[in-house]
Amino acid sequence: MKRRSRNLLFSLLLLPFSLLVLASGLSLPKFLPQVREVIAPPPPAARTESAKTALEPGRIVPSKRKVAATVETSKREYEPGEVVVIRGSGWLPGESVELLVHANLSPSRADRTLYATADGAGRIHNDHYTLEEQDRGVRFVVTATGATTRRSARTAFGPDAVASPTANAAADIDQCTNGGVGQPPEPCTGANWVNGNANESKAHYLEGDSIPYRIKLTSLEAGSHTITIEWDTTQSGKHAIDYLTSYDRTESVGNNPCDGVAGCSLASFDTYPIPTDPNAINQIPGVLTLFGGDITAVSSYTLNGSYAGNSSTSITITFTSTAGQDLVLAWGGHIAARGDWGADSAAVSISGSPYHTRLLDLDGSGGNQDRALASGAVIFPASITIIKNATPNGSTSFPFTASPSPLTNFNLVDDGTTANTRLFSGIVNFTIYTVTETPVPSGWNFDMISCGVTSPNSGSATPNGAEVTIDLREGENWTCTYADSQHTPTPSNTPTNTPTNTPTNTPTNTPTNTPTNTPTNTPTNTPTNTPTNTPTNTPTNTPTNTPTSTPTNTPTNTPTNTPTSTPTKTRTNTPTNTPTNTPTNTSTNTPTNTPTNTPTNTP
Repeated sequence: MKRRSRNLLFSLLLLPFSLLVLASGLSLPKFLPQVREVIAPPPPAARTESAKTALEPGRIVPSKRKVAATVETSKREYEPGEVVVIRGSGWLPGESVELLVHANLSPSRADRTLYATADGAGRIHNDHYTLEEQDRGVRFVVTATGATTRRSARTAFGPDAVASPTANAAADIDQCTNGGVGQPPEPCTGANWVNGNANESKAHYLEGDSIPYRIKLTSLEAGSHTITIEWDTTQSGKHAIDYLTSYDRTESVGNNPCDGVAGCSLASFDTYPIPTDPNAINQIPGVLTLFGGDITAVSSYTLNGSYAGNSSTSITITFTSTAGQDLVLAWGGHIAARGDWGADSAAVSISGSPYHTRLLDLDGSGGNQDRALASGAVIFPASITIIKNATPNGSTSFPFTASPSPLTNFNLVDDGTTANTRLFSGIVNFTIYTVTETPVPSGWNFDMISCGVTSPNSGSATPNGAEVTIDLREGENWTCTYADSQHTPTPSNTPTNTPTNTPTNTPTNTPTNTPTNTPTNTPTNTPTNTPTNTPTNTPTNTPTNTPTSTPTNTPTNTPTNTPTSTPTKTRTNTPTNTPTNTPTNTSTNTPTNTPTNTPTNTP
């Protein structure tokens, strides 16, 4: 006991001297093992701060080297009924780690929150989540957050979960579904960003529109990264997505590529001009947009295959990010239009799901994510044009009924202007439409309907009286002309007579025959000469015919009276009475002209 006390006292006396020796870098004498045991510092490999700091009792000394926290799943994809094993490392021993499981394609489901406690080595493990049938084909994102250190890590599992050589980094490609065919356009936000295929029940785009795409980039380390995207340009020589455009070229209202991505802001972005594709026609300028990072370079295009058959085009984007910042890359894919490639070589001519865009890799590795838009969701609109042809032109309004929507009732006036035409354009509901002229205005006759079509696609138009039924097909433009004419009126009781000049001439021929009879009372045998007087009356009738309501018909009637004298020789003792017969024959010829009137009724 006394020896122990002396040793303690001796040690206390030598303490100042020992500290001085230590400060000078000298070794303690070997005969002072007790002192070395009390005051010796930890081995140099364990020293991370000054000796003074290390000597403070009870102090937890943090390392200057930052330990990266990680999280991962035991495999990339699970089947319904399988247990999802979530594990990780680099966490503070004993701290609670929150595991937030978010289903990308199940917006109506709440996120699932799990917990794990880090063991003495900083490792976490959780096997309390089982995939359900409704989760089949759904991609999940797991975000791990330490309760004490606030360290965070993220991973993904499910279809198309792309791995990265950077631990926990992930990339995921979505496309925008903007509402089904025939529905009002919907913005690219919320549940309309999908990482599956889109059909006509969820999306509708026209030839020449641009489909918006986005890639979500999470848990990237700070520094430079590359990402490669690819799209199908042709199938069997027909054009699908022919070049890239800005993401908001078509869907320009209410879009939010950052939706659902933590830390992503629409106010913080960088753009880079899309290079001109040497194989494209009439390329519309556009930009690539990166939210939360900077685009530093874009490669040239790589064409795989031939435009005469099947082909695809790819491009690589180089960008930088900061640690802990999730990024979103957004762009659009232009749907090939017949105005550029011809009616039979544009996108609508391809069946199936020809509109494929892919995420090939992140930083040179990873899986192949493919997004396709079904051909039923890409349409070329049709139109119906109604023309009124009235004879004669005028101000008469002709009413029409038309259905179903978007056709509506209307009126046309054929006054020599465009008021005689009604156009229903941009029709995307390809069904049977009916247009009827009713009622036909008073005083008019409906004559006929004639119809024609451009860009025929097996549709038809069937007139029936004043109604036409149009079986409208995609891309067709039908024009139907309704012809009407005005009535010819019924004649009134006071016709305007245009007489037919066929006068009936009944001359009154009253000759005045006044003979001078001077008898000679000398009997003689003189033959009795009894002339037979047969006048020949040949009137010359030259009417002057002036077609008026009262024709003037003045015939010239000059009778020629040539008596024929045939003597009869009869011997008799009757005194010869030889009269001198000088007839005065003055015929009065007053023709009665009764025209035969055949009235022509001129309304």
